[in-house]
Amino acid sequence: MRYYIDAAQGAPFKYTAPLAWSTWNGLNGGSSLGLLVEAMEQVSGMPLFSVSCQYVNLIKQGDEVTAQAEILSSGKSAMQMRATLTGPAGVQVCAIGTVGAMTAEAEVFAPRDEQQPPEQSTPRPWMKPLPGSLMDTMDVRVASHSPDRVGLWIRYPAGAGKPMSASLLATFADHPPFGLSFLLGNQRYGISLDSSYRTVTPPEGFDAAGWVQLDMHYDFIGAQFALATVRLWSQSGVLLGVANQAMRIRQGMVSPSKK
Repeated sequence: MRYYIDAAQGAPFKYTAPLAWSTWNGLNGGSSLGLLVEAMEQVSGMPLFSVSCQYVNLIKQGDEVTAQAEILSSGKSAMQMRATLTGPAGVQVCAIGTVGAMTAEAEVFAPRDEQQPPEQSTPRPWMKPLPGSLMDTMDVRVASHSPDRVGLWIRYPAGAGKPMSASLLATFADHPPFGLSFLLGNQRYGISLDSSYRTVTPPEGFDAAGWVQLDMHYDFIGAQFALATVRLWSQSGVLLGVANQAMRIRQGMVSPSKK
């Protein structure tokens, strides 16, 4: 299921950053990555296995950008690809990824920590969202927290009846910056420098409006930078994907023109 690219649109793909996939400082980094994931999948005709993304410049709401995906090498079961988002500031986001056929379900999972169910979890308490923005349309709840971990439940109600996708899960995975605000206080915020997403279980068999558990472990939180690892689980306990993110920590509000 595509959330960013019109399936009838030919490559390269033109896209105008909408409010629905933006946060208060511009197009959400996870949404940017999701857009490139869809471009890779549409050009290759194969599902995403892994992707690594570098955020070069922020994309503001309303900016017109072009998503370009190209195949770098092709084998019997996998292709390696490169994708870029080009906009007013030139190349704004770039990614390298692998697409390829996957089995229906991974056979071995790491144990999942037990969390309280989403219905009993606390609604997201930090940063009042801009009406109509991504954070306003996502239902996010805090399941647990400790000095170096934050557990979230997240769902996208508008996806009801549609299949889950790697692009939507990559968008979900972009929550370590918000977790930093929860751990460090609302006046400190993470700015994504790079991120990666890797598929464990093909997502199409899950409803796009279903709850997904994010287990965010902060491997390092320093004065200026932070590193985090995210595991994404279905509510039934299936490991869907694993993500990593590097962030710069900023104080106060963030200028769209600075990192």
